[in-house]
Amino acid sequence: MLTPASSHGQLVGWLILGRPLDAEGQLPRLLVTLVFASLATLFIAAAGGYWLAGRAMRPVQIITRAARGIGETDLSKRLNLRTGDELGELASTFDQMLDRLQAAFQRQRQFTADASHELRTPLTIVCLEASRALDSTRSPQEYERALQVIQAENEFMVRLVNDLLTLARMDGEQAVMQWETVDVSDVALEAVERVAPFAVSKKVELSTGDLPELLVRGDRQYLQQMVSNLVENAIKYSAGEGRHVRVATGRRERQAWVRVVDDGPGIAPEHLPHLFQRFYRVDQARSRAPSDPAEGGDGSLPSSGSGLGLAIVQRIAGVHGGAVTVQSEVGKGSVFEVSLPLLA
Repeated sequence: MLTPASSHGQLVGWLILGRPLDAEGQLPRLLVTLVFASLATLFIAAAGGYWLAGRAMRPVQIITRAARGIGETDLSKRLNLRTGDELGELASTFDQMLDRLQAAFQRQRQFTADASHELRTPLTIVCLEASRALDSTRSPQEYERALQVIQAENEFMVRLVNDLLTLARMDGEQAVMQWETVDVSDVALEAVERVAPFAVSKKVELSTGDLPELLVRGDRQYLQQMVSNLVENAIKYSAGEGRHVRVATGRRERQAWVRVVDDGPGIAPEHLPHLFQRFYRVDQARSRAPSDPAEGGDGSLPSSGSGLGLAIVQRIAGVHGGAVTVQSEVGKGSVFEVSLPLLA
């Protein structure tokens, strides 16, 4: 504080008055308080950050442990995180991926088991026939019968292996497709001509209906295999005197359709949802063992497919952007229809 000093009315100087800022010694105590408060704040912040980081990273640790615990033979573990943040969404995506992988592995195991079973049956028959023929001296007719059975089983295995290879290539997207403009009616006519001898052997009348020009984009060989499988399937299960199988084509809006109609025994409703499953056959109980002439049989093999024909039809139709449907009534026959997108 600045105060003037005077004497006898005259200014003689200035007085500066003041007092100590820390008269009671507060500054050292304040410094100590600030230091301890800062250290406490840093400790609380570090502890809180560690806790928050641990809580935020816990879902990541769960995902890591689950990924380490998943093996080739056990894909049943799931994360089941129900958080609403990005990590919860990541865990949900991970669970969905595991669901798809588990389903794929189950299909693969089932496919391998079914293929092994289908191959084991003809191999067993071949071994039995060869052992029976070599067991003792046989007549020429018995040797001929044994060779016919072995040849038939060999043809069955060749068809089965080719069908398995076709499905494996399509599943792995390794099938080499020769895309071109194809007339569906021409393909249907070629398939009918190709299968005609088989229809004659089964005493089935095979005919064609309307075959207008219907242009689609696809692989001609695969499309012909698709139609041939449908026609062969219809003939096989409609075999008998007076039976008919008819093949026709047409268009519906932007779709071309190929229809195979038979007047066979039809298919029971409980089988319809499973027809296009691999290795599924309506005649599951039918055996492939040849009838024994000694028991009154003729030594022939029953007509039974591998259960892959319709699965291949569905797969080829799907690759070409189409679909296959079936309608059937017991005692009245069946109608199989494949629809494919027409060219603009």
